[in-house]
Amino acid sequence: IAVAYWITKRKSTDIVCSVEGENGMVQKVSRFTYFVVLIPAVIYRFYTVFYVQSHGYAAYYTDFQMLLNENILLSIFGKLDYMVSPCVCIYLASMPSKKEFYSTAALYAMYLTLTLGAGARGPFLLGVFFLLFYILYRAAATPAEGWFKRSYLVLCGAFFVVFALGAYFSGLIRDEAS
Repeated sequence: IAVAYWITKRKSTDIVCSVEGENGMVQKVSRFTYFVVLIPAVIYRFYTVFYVQSHGYAAYYTDFQMLLNENILLSIFGKLDYMVSPCVCIYLASMPSKKEFYSTAALYAMYLTLTLGAGARGPFLLGVFFLLFYILYRAAATPAEGWFKRSYLVLCGAFFVVFALGAYFSGLIRDEAS
């Protein structure tokens, strides 16, 4: 993260960040689509977390697909769950303001936290890294908005230390349970 910050800090790019015209329409439609897709995806993730808590990880990886085949609504929610990340990407490609980004990113971070309930650390880490790199990109693209400060590097480092410790302890809990 520190290297990416250093690289993006040294480059200057000229990107037009207007919300007028077609870009504004894309931003509105993509944000609406993101929220429409996010609601069933969060329901699906909550159901997945409850299933893992009640049946265990082994049952999740072996029996959960059969449950999806039996329940059409849950299956549709599962397909909408796959659309959350692309919807975020399309919305962020419309270059929202800092305030709009943080409100959307907070909900996306909560969604990513739910993915940890099923033991999927990969999507969580990819989503967090994506958000961090987007912030770094916007810091270089629009420096007047003040997207990233050096003090954020310390916060990011502390977050990942806490996350690594949490992953380690969750592995211990998982090993004790089995």
